[in-house]
Amino acid sequence: EVVDIVQQCCTAVLVHGDPALIPLDETFAAAAKIADKIRYTGYVSSPISPDRHATKRNGVVVSIGGGAVGGPLLRCALAARPFTRLRDAPWRLITGPNLPQADHQSLTASALTAPDGVTIERFDPNFRTLLSRSAVSISQAGYNTVMDVLATHAPAILVPFAQGGETEQTVRAKLLALHRGFQFISEAELSPDRLAAAVDEVADAVVGAPPASITALNQDGAAETAKIMLDL
Repeated sequence: EVVDIVQQCCTAVLVHGDPALIPLDETFAAAAKIADKIRYTGYVSSPISPDRHATKRNGVVVSIGGGAVGGPLLRCALAARPFTRLRDAPWRLITGPNLPQADHQSLTASALTAPDGVTIERFDPNFRTLLSRSAVSISQAGYNTVMDVLATHAPAILVPFAQGGETEQTVRAKLLALHRGFQFISEAELSPDRLAAAVDEVADAVVGAPPASITALNQDGAAETAKIMLDL
């Protein structure tokens, strides 16, 4: 049905991605049938200015996007902290505005009994700055979060949302995990021990600059989209 609509009604299909990382046919099996219309724009990501004050990366940032479905990941991260080599580093948990209030209160109560160094907040307007300074990012694998991770070159553990038959985040996380500096954990495999081991593995794996396979990705999708539209 999608192929029929595209062939009959569409001049072009603009894909906000880079085929060097995830070609469209990885997520849309019939891509070959509309190949003549596909135009990759690169990823749409806001530019980031270099942090001139950043020093050595330190600490862990745990985020769950809007927060509606990420409570278990936050609780697991808090439970995993004592088992990591970064247990004495600062951990910042960002719940998002949609985490249910009862979950937020329970998480805050748990943090009060944890050793010093845990901060819990709903939202941080300087999220990218936090990522650019963090030793490890722990998150789901939504588009916007992954763009923030890529833009800031943050070493990352991705625990994709996969309920209700959703596959987009899992595909993205598995493909990123093929590159140095990324770890994939499925929701079914998530546990404090597994997450703690992944934190140590990611922190060990990243020394110096991110791999060229990541830094070379096209993240200028907004400008390229405008150019394609003007050409059309």
